[in-house]
Amino acid sequence: MNLYRKVLAVQSGGRVLDRGYDLADQIESCVREAGPFYTLSFDPSHADHPDEYHEVKVQMGKPGLTARANTGYYDQPYYSD
Repeated sequence: MNLYRKVLAVQSGGRVLDRGYDLADQIESCVREAGPFYTLSFDPSHADHPDEYHEVKVQMGKPGLTARANTGYYDQPYYSD
């Protein structure tokens, strides 16, 4: 079920279109959302083991805004000098 396309769409920051609503309106809404965007970066936490999953949450400071972003990432341990 984790590889279900709707789950993958949401986990990668996308949207799932609803059945029963006007498809043209939903597509137009997606196009309007695609206009303004920001790119965020961060220093990841240390991974204690290979393929360690880290959840990502982006919170908005203004009501009515929605952040569409990946919901997490898999990290690998690394060693630095």
